[in-house]
Amino acid sequence: METERTTVDKNGKKRNTAYESDVEYTGFFVEWIKFYLPEDPEQRSRAWELALLPSKERNPQFPGGSEYKTLKILWSAEKPLMKKEIKAERGMPETIDRLLEKGLVEERKGQYRRYRPLLSEVDFHAAVIREILSRMDERKNAVISMVGQQIGETWLSNV
Repeated sequence: METERTTVDKNGKKRNTAYESDVEYTGFFVEWIKFYLPEDPEQRSRAWELALLPSKERNPQFPGGSEYKTLKILWSAEKPLMKKEIKAERGMPETIDRLLEKGLVEERKGQYRRYRPLLSEVDFHAAVIREILSRMDERKNAVISMVGQQIGETWLSNV
């Protein structure tokens, strides 16, 4: 059964609702991917390269905004950090428990508990992009191309 694709709004203007929902859906995925992309161009390119390779690795659960900020602090550290060190970097140490549950960080016990990410930043971003793309249907190539254009990675348009 075919559904109605064109509607008329209250001002008498015709609208293609199927097209508009496709644009909103595609835009949502573009913004989602851009949120998780590394800022460094080399890391961003490497994350995309890894994301587009076939992989049997488990994709991580998505961290929320404050959890992601804590992960960024841990990635930038040269050594595992204590919760008070995370807080000193304007992180939210209370997110550590959620990151542990999601399998994104590990806890090292000793005199003080220290935390470090289980994935490198590039591997994490590649896994997130892979997971986002796995949730998409035929619009996947359009999203990859749109993200590539917006972040200056023109080679993504040829994927």
